[in-house]
Amino acid sequence: MSFSLPALCATVATIVLSAGASAQALPSSARLLDGFESTEGWSAHPSDGVSLVISADSTGVHGHALRLDFDFHGHGGYAIARKKFDVALPENYAFSYRIRGQAPAENFEVKLIDSTGDNVWWNNAVNVRFPEEWKQMTLKKRHITFAWGPRGGGELAHLASLELSITAGSGGKGTVWLDALTFTPLEPVHSYKGTPVAIATSFVAGHAPAMGVDGKTSTSWMSETSASAESYSVDFGSSREYGGATIDWARGAAPASYVINVSADGAKWDSAYAVVGSNGGRDWIYLPEMESRWLRVRIPASASAPRAYAIRQLSVIPVEWSATRNAFFAHVAASAPAGSYPKYLGGKQSYWTVVGVDGDDAEALINEQGAIEPHAGGFSLEPFLRVGGKLVTWHDAKQTQSLARGYLPIPSVTWTAGALRLEVTTFAAGPLDSSSLYARYRVTNMGKATARPTLYLAVRPFQVNPSWQFLATQGGDAPLRHIAWDQS
Repeated sequence: MSFSLPALCATVATIVLSAGASAQALPSSARLLDGFESTEGWSAHPSDGVSLVISADSTGVHGHALRLDFDFHGHGGYAIARKKFDVALPENYAFSYRIRGQAPAENFEVKLIDSTGDNVWWNNAVNVRFPEEWKQMTLKKRHITFAWGPRGGGELAHLASLELSITAGSGGKGTVWLDALTFTPLEPVHSYKGTPVAIATSFVAGHAPAMGVDGKTSTSWMSETSASAESYSVDFGSSREYGGATIDWARGAAPASYVINVSADGAKWDSAYAVVGSNGGRDWIYLPEMESRWLRVRIPASASAPRAYAIRQLSVIPVEWSATRNAFFAHVAASAPAGSYPKYLGGKQSYWTVVGVDGDDAEALINEQGAIEPHAGGFSLEPFLRVGGKLVTWHDAKQTQSLARGYLPIPSVTWTAGALRLEVTTFAAGPLDSSSLYARYRVTNMGKATARPTLYLAVRPFQVNPSWQFLATQGGDAPLRHIAWDQS
């Protein structure tokens, strides 16, 4: 929305919202810990008020599977299945299992316990959407961290017990099946010390493929000008683990769309990532837990005029940078102009307050920067102003916070950026079971000269709840899977 603002004149916009590790092939050294042909050794340990039934089910991948029927009866708690094991753990290792479920989103924990029973290491997956079909999951040593116990940290050398724990996310009930629990010793992890080799379908003099991986953004690979498809491939020399890649395109030489392929041998390629609508600059490629020898950028044939493409630098990013989507976005935010991403992704505290009808379970959040999270764990609405050629973000404006009449539960956040003032006010109204959240955005020109600002309201895949919050709801990342516009 774009508009003119004479001095001391305000424009108001009102919005109504309804309140309301992947599989990898394992080496031959893999050892089957439990095929779940029976429930022998497994015992149920639900918390008070929670039900858990353990049984063997004939619908396994091969034979039977472990079946966990749980019911939280509408409240919190946990449902733990436990079994004793005797496994010496080497310097590096992996556990894998098959899983499927017919259940609402809940938290799923795999816990490794030492012989004292007091020290626990875990992998805690929050708000898991259990797959309906069998899916293999692999937990490598780096995915398992110390949880609690008198040891206070360190590494687990010997596994004495293992727990599979479903903890309340939605507080519902359902069934989870597991099969083929496997342990695999792995080679110790070593940092990559090789030199990548790049090849391309074409290049022009002075812009050889090697210049796209030489660590210098002052040089670049550039293709010939053509309407044909192009590809730029990097051979690492041996299989390596990485968490993704960054591609720095030369100005005006980025394709609108392309595909990232990976390969173990340079002959058979798999699609790993697709980019649609690239605007050049730096592209961040999210490839968690990737392992390959080859990585390729495949650019389709141009449907219009012949084009030339140029990569200033292609770099892989470490595995830990994309260990979680929150970790990945934190690294993206660190390389972006201040204010481009939520404040908490820069490791800085961002305070918020709750908005909702008294007694209603549906609640929204608004933070001190004026971003609104309409429902728990969901997306956020974040305001931006464009003044002339400059985009004004929360980082560029002075912010103040207030309540209507100084005490009513109607919070407002006010930005002051030069002569412009942006006021964001939100409140909830309606019956308990169908309340609505209202957000009002008012831009006021406090100066003497006429201004023509543009107010942008961005729907963002980030919560107001910060990324370090993980009790009940994991904060930070909030994937957007569908957007629709209702003009009524």
